Amino acid sequence: MRIGVPNGYFADTTHDEVLDAVLATGTALEAAGMTVEPVDGHGLEAVRGVWMRVCCPEFAEAHPLLKDPTRRRLVAPSVVEWLELGESQTPGARALAVRARDAVAGWFQDRLRLFDALLIPTTPYAAPRADQSEVELGAAGVVEVNRIGPGWMTSSVNLAGLPALNLPAGRSAEGLPIGVSLVGRDREEGTLLRLAAMWEMASGYRGTWPDLPVSP
Repeated sequence: MRIGVPNGYFADTTHDEVLDAVLATGTALEAAGMTVEPVDGHGLEAVRGVWMRVCCPEFAEAHPLLKDPTRRRLVAPSVVEWLELGESQTPGARALAVRARDAVAGWFQDRLRLFDALLIPTTPYAAPRADQSEVELGAAGVVEVNRIGPGWMTSSVNLAGLPALNLPAGRSAEGLPIGVSLVGRDREEGTLLRLAAMWEMASGYRGTWPDLPVSP
């Protein structure tokens, strides 16, 4: 089987440690007999905005009780922003967002005609600490967790409606987990499960508990 490793969108705002985990995962899959090759990952730079324009209207429709100002005051401000964005979308804007979503699906389908799966970071950085508001990305600089959050990469796969599987690929220098994902063709979950099993054997992965924080 052939595995594609996209650059561009999946590398430009990604921590060096996560990119190293993607590389190590690709090496393990090669050791299991897979062909692993780079593939152009450009063209998805606007995907987060597309995701917001598609999902926020659906979010607002799914929570009609939050139209009540009394209830809305109980909701976090960031969530209220999502609600308001969703409520403000006109039918024309929603139609444009659907077309943009279809273009994202086409982006993945074009690449998956050549590869059995794509190997991407699950998140742009290792799991942040609960008290972190910013994350250092190494060469990509410092980003706010609220701006480039855990769903930064996976939102593109969600829009495309494709199966994906996360692999626990490593840990950061602070001992925090790093994940990478295999993205497959429509209805080919079985392929991803087979690839994950091959990776587990080739990498020698064994689940471990992280060290507990030291009490002050």
